[in-house]
Amino acid sequence: MFEHVIVEKVLSPNKVLVVCSSSACAGCKGELFCNNKGRSFEASNELGLPLKPGDAVELHLKTGRTIFSSFVTLIFPLLFFPLVFWILSRQGMSQMVSLLGGLGGIGFGFLLAWIYFRKTNDRYLPTVTPAEE
Repeated sequence: MFEHVIVEKVLSPNKVLVVCSSSACAGCKGELFCNNKGRSFEASNELGLPLKPGDAVELHLKTGRTIFSSFVTLIFPLLFFPLVFWILSRQGMSQMVSLLGGLGGIGFGFLLAWIYFRKTNDRYLPTVTPAEE
């Protein structure tokens, strides 16, 4: 998936700060779910493009990484609910305790996902590519 953005700042030869233009947001497939509207975010310059503030570029979001990050963010935490619920039920806990423990398991799963993404943040950055005219 490709999205049009503007380079706001060059952080290093391999990393830039980009911002979506309002016209890019209007045509973006993730417009409803985007939490970056009007904000800048980091992108990787793996190709070593000679970028400067104001340059129009495209972001390439790798499909496999996008799917995997969605899995880790959403599905992984949900898997903890039945696991913790089952473990607590087998321990003889009441259903209410098992339910609350399962909800706590979801919270624990989100915490693990947050830690994972903090450690591997650069790996999941979108990649800057030259803008197609």
